[in-house]
This record gives sequence, structure tokens and C-alpha cells, in this order.
Amino acid sequence: MALAKTVTKSFPTLNHIGIHLRLTDDARPDLGQGEQVVIDTDFTEQFTPGSGMANAIRDAVGNAAQAAINEYKERLAIYNSAAFDTAVNQINNALEV
Repeated sequence: MALAKTVTKSFPTLNHIGIHLRLTDDARPDLGQGEQVVIDTDFTEQFTPGSGMANAIRDAVGNAAQAAINEYKERLAIYNSAAFDTAVNQINNALEV
């Protein structure tokens, strides 16, 4: 499994500044073969024009992006768990066609 991130600056609005996060996962067969985009989101915070990205804004934007990555990784762990595979197999075996 390989997650890969791309972080770029997003174009600011009159009072918001931030980043764009694109996270890909190459181990999601449910989404198709190869690298799949799993997060493609802007993370922004309010700022005062002319002040740039202050440390507090930087930290807030970074923390929000990290929280999104952590949430994805938690859901990925459930998806990849043996218990989930077992439950799916049990359901599959119990279905009659």
C-alpha cells in the first residue's frame, strides 16, 4: 500500500488562504486499477490581506489536512481488516441466487 500526497497553494480569496491536498492510494481495488484519488480538497483559514500565512493559520490549515489524512487511514484500516473480509465472505456465502 502506498499513499502519496501532493500539496499546493490554493488561490486566496479576499479573506481566506490555504492549501489544496490531493491524496492518492494505489491499493484500492474497489476504485479500479492503479493510483486512485481519495482526498482532493482545499483547506483554508481566514486571514487579513497583506499579512500572509501567519504561523497560527499555517498550523490550523496543516492540522485540518492531517485530520483528513488520519480519518482516511482509519477507514482504510477497517476496509483492510480481516474481520471485514470475514463478514463479507459470510454474507456472500449466505446469499442464495
